[in-house]
Parts: sequence; C-alpha cells; structure tokens
Amino acid sequence: MLTGVAAPASATATSSVVIDDGEARVAVAILSDENAGRAATSDEWNQLFATAGYRRLKQREADFKRAFTDDDFRKFLADPKQIAMAGQLQATLSAWRSTDLSQMEARAQAYLPDGSALRATVYPLVKPRTNSFVYQLDTDPAIMLYLDPAMTADQFSNTVSHELLHVGDAENCPPADVAAGEKSFTPRQKAFNEWLSAFGEGWAVLAAAGGPNVDPHWEDSQRDRDRWNAQMGTFDSDFHDLQSFFQSIMTGKLEGDAVSAKGFTYFGDYQGPWYTVGYRMDVTIERQFGRGTLVAALCDKRKYLQTYNAAARRQNESAAAALPLWDANVADFLGPQPPQRSPPSDVQTDRCASRCSASSCP
Repeated sequence: MLTGVAAPASATATSSVVIDDGEARVAVAILSDENAGRAATSDEWNQLFATAGYRRLKQREADFKRAFTDDDFRKFLADPKQIAMAGQLQATLSAWRSTDLSQMEARAQAYLPDGSALRATVYPLVKPRTNSFVYQLDTDPAIMLYLDPAMTADQFSNTVSHELLHVGDAENCPPADVAAGEKSFTPRQKAFNEWLSAFGEGWAVLAAAGGPNVDPHWEDSQRDRDRWNAQMGTFDSDFHDLQSFFQSIMTGKLEGDAVSAKGFTYFGDYQGPWYTVGYRMDVTIERQFGRGTLVAALCDKRKYLQTYNAAARRQNESAAAALPLWDANVADFLGPQPPQRSPPSDVQTDRCASRCSASSCP
C-alpha cells in the first residue's frame, strides 16, 4: 500500500514513477474536520499550500491564465457540498492508494522501446475543476488526476497506465536520428507528423489494457463500453475521414488554425477516431508482426502507416471483411521506410485473460 507523500514504485534503474498524494490527504483531512464541526488550523492550511501537488496545480492554472488563489481554494473547501463529500473522497483516496503502481508502470513499459526511461509523479488532487491532465512532460512529468469518487481503483490504474504511456512516448520517442531528420520536414510534413502523433491515444488505450486480447474497457461501466463499441463500429468511415484529413494537410487545403480546428474534432466527446482507429491499427500490427514492430513504428512515425498497410494486407488475405488501407501517397508522405513483412521473434502472448483485474494485468 502507498502510504507516504511520495511512495516509490519498484522501479528499474531507468525508471522513477511515484505517487504524491500529499495535497489530497491534507485537503481531505481539512474537509473531515469541517464535516465534524472543527475549523481547520492555520498549520493545516499552510501544510496544504506547501504540498507539491497544490503548488504545481496553482502554477498550471497560472500557465493557462486562470484565476487561482489560496483564498479561492479556502472558499472551495468551505463549500457545504464539498464538505459533505469528505467521506467519499477519503474512501476513494484509500482505494487508489491500495493499487500497485508497479503494475501500471509495467503496462506502459511493455509498449515502449526496450530500456526506456520513465519518470513521472502521479498527483491525486482535490480541486475545483474536475479535469485530469499531464503536465510539464519536457521537464518534470506529472499526471494530475481529479480525485473522483466515481472512478474505481481499477479505472484509476487504467488511467495512470494510459497517461504513463504518453509520458514515456514524450521521454523516449522518436529516436535521436529520427528527431534530427524531422527538423528538415516541410511545414506541411510537420503538421502531418504532429497530427499523426494523435494516434498515440490508441497506443495508450492498448498499453493500458495490457495487450490486444484484453477488452480495453473491461473495468468501465456498461455505458462506456457501449460508447466505445459504437465508435469502433464506425471504423471504416472514421478511417476514410482521417485519410481525407491528412490529404487536406498534404495538399494545403487545410492550413494553420484550420488544421487544428479539424484535428481536434477527431478526439470526440468520449474517445473518438484518434483512439479507436489508432487502437485497431495498433492491434492489427501487433497481431501480424509482433509488439516490437509496433513500438518501432510508433516511435518512428515515418513507418507507421506503411507498417499498418502491410499488416492489414496480410490480415486481409484470410479475413472475411477487408480492412481499409492508407493511400500510398499518404503512407509515404514523411519518407518511405519499408515495413517488416515477416513475423519477428518477439510476438508476445498476453499474460492476462480478457477479463483480468488491474492487480493481475502486466
């Protein structure tokens, strides 16, 4: 069980993932005092404002030019609705703290290049806004999570694994030689490459699940599973929409802010095509060519669409319904890199059943 303010995972020499629950613990203690009719002391407030989680949250709000003061936070914790949640928040924090951080880290590491560094601090936070986000990925990576009583321990584990994959991607991809080559990209290639990275959402879904044979939403409500399945059901049309989007970047039909405005629509209200199309492409590659080939293609995105095409062609040879393919001009836009066509020796067998629990999944 994670009991300290910053409890370390069982990390490797290249890894340091910790949970810092200091802000949440002190905030919940203040709410519990208020709920019992005791006013928080000045020492408690000072302790709260000194926690790393609070200080980083305050800085992040300042980065976005949003008002966030100590007095505002005092008023937030004094709200009767918030005080009434003290028991729920305590139970949620205890459940989250009982999860195995090393399991979350292992799921992310399994989908990163061998020997990848993975540094991050996970902050459960009691805060006014109910959003969760990653922060300062290029300096001191943080995963800032709203302490949500509706989020079970299994969902917390899945969410942290998902975000750790994004952190690991930022820390380890692309390889230095590929990054150097990207500096010579044309403006259209840079925009294309930037939005190709949005498929990282599907990558993170796959990593958080623990493999292609695990239901990626096994821990969620039936409503959320139905939403995911409905979006997966429009894979072909979503694929072609994204193909048109990338062609519009290539031809200059979309430029500047118009590219971003269109690209953001594919994140969807829940988990849109960047998630579902990316997930299915990644599952196809892993099943046909192995996890190592998938990770290499995701870290060097010049190979990504071509590698998917090769995997889809292979699958289509024996499948009743053919998967769609990327147009050759789209697949080659960042530079031709022939994908591996024969299965490597690293094809991995998932260590989880399709209904595994977060405590037993890698």
